[in-house]
Amino acid sequence: MFDKNKGDSIKYLDGLRGYAVLLVIVSHGLFIFDMRGIPIPSGIFGVNMFFVLTGFLITLSLFKEIEKKGEIDLKNFYINRALRILPTLLISLLIFIPIIAANGYDRIFLEISNSLFFISNWTQTFRIYEPHYFPHTWYLATVVQFYLFWPFLFMIRRRVFFSNKSFYLIFLIPYLLYPLINSIFKKIGLDIYPFFLLRIPEFYIGGLAGGIFFHRDTLLKDSILTNLSFVSLIKKVCVVIMFLMIWSIRGTDPPSLIYGGLCIFVILSTVLIFCLSISEDKFSNILFENRPMKQLGVISYGVYLYHLPLYFLVFEFSEQKIFPLIENQFELVVAKLVIFSAATFVAILISLLSYEYFEKPFLRLKKFL
Repeated sequence: MFDKNKGDSIKYLDGLRGYAVLLVIVSHGLFIFDMRGIPIPSGIFGVNMFFVLTGFLITLSLFKEIEKKGEIDLKNFYINRALRILPTLLISLLIFIPIIAANGYDRIFLEISNSLFFISNWTQTFRIYEPHYFPHTWYLATVVQFYLFWPFLFMIRRRVFFSNKSFYLIFLIPYLLYPLINSIFKKIGLDIYPFFLLRIPEFYIGGLAGGIFFHRDTLLKDSILTNLSFVSLIKKVCVVIMFLMIWSIRGTDPPSLIYGGLCIFVILSTVLIFCLSISEDKFSNILFENRPMKQLGVISYGVYLYHLPLYFLVFEFSEQKIFPLIENQFELVVAKLVIFSAATFVAILISLLSYEYFEKPFLRLKKFL
């Protein structure tokens, strides 16, 4: 039988979030600090994992609400999402915008409006405006836009999703067209990765996994996935292949990513999330329940929002005041690594304080809904 895990929190997923956000901040940090010669992993994989997780957890929460109340309370759904998203976004802007303005940056309004109106993915896709300090809010915009349509699609089509197996394969269509779309976007000068329509498959397959997980006792009864030793093996295989992909694929648009790599990683992420959710084992405890990664996962939203403007500000200061004083190339690399590590420590510290004293009070309000 499956391990029962129908509570509000699913074991191991915070640890998985920790690895995802670590991949993102390492990728951003090494790129911003210009660490030439050091292999830079692609943060795209971490972001894709977040998208799949979001689809999985939101769909699971919608099924739970229907089971409990018989319907979806859209007002409460959007209030819940706002309590999770807005406070941390606002505090990040309040922390960094005054510093950025003091540095003489003259496009503050565009930075703020792109973030607060959740349009950064569209403005970056169509090259309307590229935020300098908050480009990563394209991810947040994509998630918010997913929230806007998914509950309605869920209510209309939720029975079809799980009774008609052809719906399981719909998510593959954008990936099959990905090379063609990428070629077209490059020719006309658009940025493909923030393009909302090409991110829907990650939410979609995560949502399918969330629905199957909720109905696992009936949908997967007597299947091989009731064999927990087999599930444990699948977890290990997924982790190994995903690690090899992260290590070997660089940048945002190498051929290996465009011609199937992204699709494979998304499928592996979904399988891993599902398997982590249905069973416990020693391997998962070691990898995903260790305290550092689990805590990093808990504060991952804050870490994601705070790290990038902090990296940019620290790098700009270092580029003017510190790096010109260092002539030896090796010493320069060491200095960049030290400063990058210090900036990361500060970003995590800010995130811990933000979570404990700012985010938590807002999250507690959910229980009154």
